[in-house]
Amino acid sequence: MRHKPIAQRGVSLIEVLVTLVILAFGMLGIAGLIIKGNRAAYEAYQRHQALAIANDMAERIKANQAMLLTGGSNVTMLNTYVGLAPVAMPIGDPGNPVLWNALQTATITDCNAATCDRVQLSSFDVALWEGELLGVSETATVGGQRLGGLINARGCIEGPLAAPSPPNTYRISVAWQGDVPTIAPGASICARDLNIYVDAAGNLNDATRRLISLDITVFEPI
Repeated sequence: MRHKPIAQRGVSLIEVLVTLVILAFGMLGIAGLIIKGNRAAYEAYQRHQALAIANDMAERIKANQAMLLTGGSNVTMLNTYVGLAPVAMPIGDPGNPVLWNALQTATITDCNAATCDRVQLSSFDVALWEGELLGVSETATVGGQRLGGLINARGCIEGPLAAPSPPNTYRISVAWQGDVPTIAPGASICARDLNIYVDAAGNLNDATRRLISLDITVFEPI
């Protein structure tokens, strides 16, 4: 007697389930790549913004150099900038923006509305710089929250730098909160000791402090 083969059932369903599992893992991989891409784009945007802020201060300092030089005049002026935003006391604290508040109360002269000497212009420059660090150029329609700045941004001006840097070289630095720990920056200690840069777990971690530094050299007559 010949036996009739028993029909197999459920094979197609198992194949579909296996396919769905493989597809799910593939989608998770794509989602991970998207997240990493967004994170990298965010870090790049923050760095671009910090570089623009540092460049702005460099251009302001260059514009405030004397045209008719007397010995040491430009170095003296740059030391004024250093005193306004020293490494020991970085500017940009949203809870106490001293220079920006002084500009709003006219304690610092608004050089866009009045004629300023070089010292007044240096105070005006650094006050505006603090405003950039705070993100005052862009605020929320409701509540007035500042939206245009970097996270935990701080600014410092230091110098003159020691050798091997050229004589009369000064450093402009902008620090801010990074997304994930990388490597603790070594170009400047700007904002390092403020204990404001933390990792995802909320632990203090200097490797989450991002930093952009620009060096400028001031020329004096021989």
